[in-house]
Amino acid sequence: LAVDGTGKHLYAVDESTPGRVGAYAIDPSSGALAFQGAVSSGGDGPPFVSVDPQGRWVLVANYTNGTVAVLPIQADGSLGAAVDTKTVGADAHMIVADPSDRFVFVPCKGADYVAQFLFDASTGKLTPNAVPPLATAAGAGPRHLAFHPDGKTAYLIDETASTMTALALDTAAGTLTSNQTVSTLPAGFTGTSTGAEVHVHPSGQWLFGSNRGDDSI
Repeated sequence: LAVDGTGKHLYAVDESTPGRVGAYAIDPSSGALAFQGAVSSGGDGPPFVSVDPQGRWVLVANYTNGTVAVLPIQADGSLGAAVDTKTVGADAHMIVADPSDRFVFVPCKGADYVAQFLFDASTGKLTPNAVPPLATAAGAGPRHLAFHPDGKTAYLIDETASTMTALALDTAAGTLTSNQTVSTLPAGFTGTSTGAEVHVHPSGQWLFGSNRGDDSI
């Protein structure tokens, strides 16, 4: 699910084949949802949807066939057909724009990298960055990424390796660089676990990651 900046519209993926993205109007008093229709996600098995910072576009990743799509948000909050689709890599698990709305990043779990794009927020077009994707450790399984409020730092959680990586964003080039990787699991853990979600506290003082198996945050 993703809610736009106004809090008036919600977007939801149907993780199906072919994939869909549904649009809903949110009643401001009751919170009730009114379905406004659905459009193609531009691929199969979409696991993730986000709204760009300007609230003009819905971004969707398609896990099954490793594609992403950019969908225009209409004046009434409904969605139009994709204006751009790209093949990004195996098991595209998330898509998110940086706070400046000039760059887009896609963690690809099966490819062990984060695809990097330039983003034209006026047209919705994605252009592959001239710099290759940000590679993770082999078999790490990069899953989700979250930005710090400073707009220059991001954090990547790896599903298979249960690790968290601190990243620096070059705000001119739109590229990520790895600074530090640590485990998300407690010392001495010996069971089976996978990393899942990552969030930065609004204050920027705390980072949260979830573990499935250790069942911890």
